[in-house]
Amino acid sequence: TVDSYLNAIDLIAALPQDHPLHPQIAQRLETWSGRILDLAEQSFQAGQLEAAIAVARRIPGNTAAALMVTQRVGQWQQIWKEGEAIYQGVTALLTQLKFQEAFTQATQLLNLNNTYWKTSRYEQLIQTITAARTDLDNLGKAKRLAGQRTLAAVQEALGIAQAVDQKSPVYGEAQKIIQDLSQELLAMARTALEAKNGSA
Repeated sequence: TVDSYLNAIDLIAALPQDHPLHPQIAQRLETWSGRILDLAEQSFQAGQLEAAIAVARRIPGNTAAALMVTQRVGQWQQIWKEGEAIYQGVTALLTQLKFQEAFTQATQLLNLNNTYWKTSRYEQLIQTITAARTDLDNLGKAKRLAGQRTLAAVQEALGIAQAVDQKSPVYGEAQKIIQDLSQELLAMARTALEAKNGSA
């Protein structure tokens, strides 16, 4: 663990410079510092950017690994920034219902040098795109049903539109359809009431 490596480094750092085992001590110090940087890289690959940076910055300053920290942290931050930009771009395309463009942009995550963005975040976006496409298809079905202008069809169409999740990119579209269908049901009820009153 990071703490165990740092504890070991503290122990040997306390030894005097003229210690007979100084060459081995220096070698161990470099090895353990390198392993701390490797653990920081693992955190970064797992999607824990801030934790990775915090670990990397704990590496003793008098080691070769410490010289790499600024560069490595800069790379991590750049990769993260690119991942977030792609993710936000895909989200924006989804709100415009541009599914093909959203999918194409989502595949750019696969080019990032980060396991988290290439797997977890990519899969999350693909699931969102797939679900949004299904929701849009269902709304199309709801519109076709509503076109039949029967009470049963309009009620079924309303149920389909109400099933769209609030987090879906097509939720706004579903709300418009729900509003239209509600108006349609009110009109049907009014017509039925007028017909009943007319025949009374």
